[in-house]
Amino acid sequence: MKHLFDKSLSKSYRPFVFWCIYFISFSGASELARRYGLLDYIYNIDNTKISVLIASILVWKTLTCGKSIHDLCKIESLDKKLTKIKENADDGWLWSDLVTSLGMIGTVVGFIVMLSSFESVNFENTKSIQEMIKNLSYGMSTALSTTLVGLVASVLLKVQYFKLDELIKSNEKKLSL
Repeated sequence: MKHLFDKSLSKSYRPFVFWCIYFISFSGASELARRYGLLDYIYNIDNTKISVLIASILVWKTLTCGKSIHDLCKIESLDKKLTKIKENADDGWLWSDLVTSLGMIGTVVGFIVMLSSFESVNFENTKSIQEMIKNLSYGMSTALSTTLVGLVASVLLKVQYFKLDELIKSNEKKLSL
């Protein structure tokens, strides 16, 4: 049994330690966003609630990536799990693109809400114009918030899965030696 402070063991788990630091930073940033009301703001302006779906996918795939990195760090079981981990990595790349697409769907829905406000406007009635402006801003805020959440989630996932792919390639080289 290897000791916790053994150099070879600590070096082999370095990618997982970096992922843990990434996850802790991500969690801390999320807590700051919650504490300063940014998460509530995005939730309230997104009438589609696609942002919640995107955030759920981000957390799910982040944890999946972390497990894959942890499994790759276990040298003794590497050859058995490498195929499964490669499938998880490919799956992660797919989901990183899907969250961008979900953000774009939210954008389109927001624009539809925005443009539908012109349908019932009476330009001679100020109350009607005020209602139209309210609907325009509501639709635009939905469009922009879902786009922002989708793009940020995609970037965060791609950074992780890029590192996972590098680790997979590195371990494939070790196995071929």
